[in-house]
Amino acid sequence: MDTDLIRDKFTELGTRVFFGEITGIPRIDREPINIRINILDDSHGPYFKIDTRGDVDLSVPDVQKEDRHLLLFSRDPELQRFLCGHDERNWFVAAIPEDSGASSVKEAKEALKPSEVERSQKGTKVKTKDLKRRKTAAYLRQGEWFFIPKPNLKLSESLILKNEPIQRGRGTPHMVKELYRMGGHSLYICPKFPDGLLEHEHKEAIKKEPELSKLYWQVRRVGARVYGRGRVTHQEHKTIVLPFWHEILMNTEVRARAMRNVSFID
Repeated sequence: MDTDLIRDKFTELGTRVFFGEITGIPRIDREPINIRINILDDSHGPYFKIDTRGDVDLSVPDVQKEDRHLLLFSRDPELQRFLCGHDERNWFVAAIPEDSGASSVKEAKEALKPSEVERSQKGTKVKTKDLKRRKTAAYLRQGEWFFIPKPNLKLSESLILKNEPIQRGRGTPHMVKELYRMGGHSLYICPKFPDGLLEHEHKEAIKKEPELSKLYWQVRRVGARVYGRGRVTHQEHKTIVLPFWHEILMNTEVRARAMRNVSFID
């Protein structure tokens, strides 16, 4: 692994990268992680930190300097792909689904789009040169979230939620002025269970440990079809405004096994 060559690729984007080792013995009940990518800060600003364990080969098959993005390959021997770059105001890293076959920045960006977004692109005939834009006739994008226009959709006003969060895992939520959820199931979240418990798991946990009922639990709806309208805000992204209902979809990063190697989440 030529770390100097990889460091040069990150320098082309206008950022820094440092390398380290993953130490400690992996837990026997978890799949071992041989690469971990984080975004940290020091007195000189943000930088990428890549830690590896064992024989991991890193390479950068594509750099788009003007776009400030690069595609990072990791082999150990499984091939994992990571899109690293700058989006609006901050640096980010996103895991790319393994079945995408992406070998360029352009292909990696397309691989992050859900199938519904791809269909919308075809239906509205978005031009190839516009596929990387955050705003097209097919969708708007804010960070990892896509918003597909549904101008003719009518929903029950009495079931509309106000100033509701949408959130990936433990990341900072994006706030939507008006939100409507259809279907799905409840997930109970608290500091002790940050990834959440299903309703039956929540009941069973409290039955075994009654003291858990005293924790501050938040109930989120997951697996639902979600629609939003109005302002969508996030501290690290430009505010967007949805003048009518849009279907809200998260990017495909959650499908990637490589996502377990990404420490930085907005």
